[in-house]
Amino acid sequence: MIDSKLAARLERIRVLTRRKITAAFAGDYLSAFKGRGMEFEEVRPYQPGDEVKFIDWNVTARSSEPYVKVYREERELSMMLLLDLSPSGLFSSQEKSKNQLAAELCAMLAYTAVSNQDRVGLAVLTDYVEKVIPPARGNRHVMHLIRDVLTYEPEGSATSISAALEYVNNILKKKSILFLISDFHDEGYEHHLAAAAEKHDLVCIQLLDPREEKAPDRGLYRFKDPETGSTRLYDGRSPRSRKVWEDLYRIRQDRLRKMMHEKGADFLTLHAGEDWVLPLSRFFMKRGGLI
Repeated sequence: MIDSKLAARLERIRVLTRRKITAAFAGDYLSAFKGRGMEFEEVRPYQPGDEVKFIDWNVTARSSEPYVKVYREERELSMMLLLDLSPSGLFSSQEKSKNQLAAELCAMLAYTAVSNQDRVGLAVLTDYVEKVIPPARGNRHVMHLIRDVLTYEPEGSATSISAALEYVNNILKKKSILFLISDFHDEGYEHHLAAAAEKHDLVCIQLLDPREEKAPDRGLYRFKDPETGSTRLYDGRSPRSRKVWEDLYRIRQDRLRKMMHEKGADFLTLHAGEDWVLPLSRFFMKRGGLI
């Protein structure tokens, strides 16, 4: 049983997500991630515009009329959501934390997958893989997955992207779609990232709070790292402090983008407070060669 507040939140996420997943959005996703190949379906009479290479010459010879072979895409794809729920995701200058937003993003991606008859699963990571839901199809499965994301209380105190990527590389034998959702406050996972990108369609989605990009311009702050416990004093009144903050952000982002490109992973940054439908649609369209 689930309580009424959780049930209401699940319903809000379901309604909001399904409203945003238009036919165009689902089609953009479909074009971005191709199946394993083409499977023969039937033969039918030739129609103007059909390609000559698909003519079935044996049937054409027997019937004295041109026939073509029709193929359909054999998708049989699985999507695995690798969700970072480490303590750094609790930070928020907005209404919702990055971890709460990550749950909503998981819902959008999961519903998009099942709308295209793909399977979807989940792996929750902190400094180890804490929870796994194997890929399956159907709206009921997605609701179960999102409920577990919303109610799960992680135990880990740090982030290990390497542990998550190594785990899925071992358990997923066939090529899958991997969405790694994190703020990427971690290091030393380049080798496992490259291995996952070589075997699967790996998309790394970085969730950022606006405050990580833009420094406070007034006041004195004491910030505490939720994963290491270290503290740092910051003076928002100082132009030099603001410049150091924003320079470090830009350097980190440049290094992250470069590393993702070199290792063969797709990379997309989404910000708290923005509507994600448009940047996701553009990403899918670009990946599918539509723009």
